[in-house]
Amino acid sequence: MAETLPSAIEQELLGIKNLLWGNEIKPDIFKRWSQGFYFSSNEKSALEQAEGGPCAILAPVEAFIIKNLLLEFKDLSFRDKINEDIQNRSLVNALCEILGQCNTKKYYIVYLDSDLSEPVSKTDLNGDNTSTATPLVIDPCRFHNEIKVHNFQCLEAVNKYYTENIAKLKAPYGVLLFLYSVIACKGLDQINLESDTQDPFIDETYGYGSQNMINLMITGRATTYVWDHDQDVGGLSKKLIFDNF
Repeated sequence: MAETLPSAIEQELLGIKNLLWGNEIKPDIFKRWSQGFYFSSNEKSALEQAEGGPCAILAPVEAFIIKNLLLEFKDLSFRDKINEDIQNRSLVNALCEILGQCNTKKYYIVYLDSDLSEPVSKTDLNGDNTSTATPLVIDPCRFHNEIKVHNFQCLEAVNKYYTENIAKLKAPYGVLLFLYSVIACKGLDQINLESDTQDPFIDETYGYGSQNMINLMITGRATTYVWDHDQDVGGLSKKLIFDNF
């Protein structure tokens, strides 16, 4: 059973906001990150990206989806068998696997309990037919004022929650809410220990995700570089991705 946490963890959300965005959130960059998780109608196992930026989340999630589909079906035959149930299950399992890499005893799932997270059509998300689509209001301040946190004791409970609330993952802000959840589970202190940079994880000029973010999604470690084992560079010790295989 999920419980709503007191304000202590919600205070940490301010730190997550600063870690990701720095001192200022540019509305155009925030808008590009405000999509949900949704699959292509042409390649049903593939997540689609509406605008530049959130590939740092979508690509790792897609990698876990494909890995698990290959393990389940043993070959590429899943491409002809994908339906909405398999899509939903694959997405939830991939997200839970990424959260599981955080090595946490509790899981903090960030959610948005307001009309900001109401599902919209994929046409809206792709930016097509904008003359007839209902415009999506992007307001970073309102988003951060209205995000809340659920506390789960085990990954199975998280899987159940995401399965029952799959529409919120697919709705606007689904990608951001998951990103905030991963960082909340990992913990700001641990991320700061693993990272060798003070720069925001989302580039302030171009809006792309940092290597720290990509490494966190793929490996569970928010390191700045991509090598294995600690490396000495000019007398400075640079942190690893993996201790060993």
